[in-house]
Order: sequence, then C-alpha cells, then structure tokens
Amino acid sequence: MTYFYLHMILIVVAMIFFLFEYKKERKIYQLILLIWIPFSGLRYISDNRIFLIAVGVLQFILFGLMLFFLFKQKKSKSDKSSENNPVILSEVEKQEDELVVDDLKK
Repeated sequence: MTYFYLHMILIVVAMIFFLFEYKKERKIYQLILLIWIPFSGLRYISDNRIFLIAVGVLQFILFGLMLFFLFKQKKSKSDKSSENNPVILSEVEKQEDELVVDDLKK
C-alpha cells in the first residue's frame, strides 16, 4: 500500500470522526478541522510550487483559526465560572448580614 492510499484512508476516517463530533457538540473548531483535513490531500494533485505554497498558506490560516476558536471557548468557560463566584459571595455576605442583624436583635 502506498502512502497516497494510506493518507486518503486517514483523511476519510478523520473527516467522518470530526463530522460526527461537530454534529454532536457544534463547536466551530471541529468544523474548521473538517474543512482543513482534506486540504492535506491536495498535495497529490499537482507538483506546482505556487499551488503547494498556496495550499500551505491556506492550511496555516485554518490552523490559526482553529486554535483561536479552541482557546476562545475554553476562555469563555472560565469567564462564566468567575462570573458565578461574585454572586455566590454576595449571597454568603447577605446571609452573614442577616445573622448579624438577628444577633443584634437578641
């Protein structure tokens, strides 16, 4: 089996995997990977240097977008958890104030 056929099999398997993952989770970076993976097989179409450079630049841009959306989602999750912390603290402070007021009334 040549590298071409092995590479094509891996491309198809990866595309199927990311298609199912995207349908399940609906995350943008999975859609970008679904688009990005087949571009790696374009190197077998032509040996033209300009074509290969253009495909490489396109893959680099898609890679950057994938990283951006991957880390943007992780950051937004941590932002949501930090937003919840002040609310919890303010509720605890309110309960403490009520306890102090109750103790003063006694």
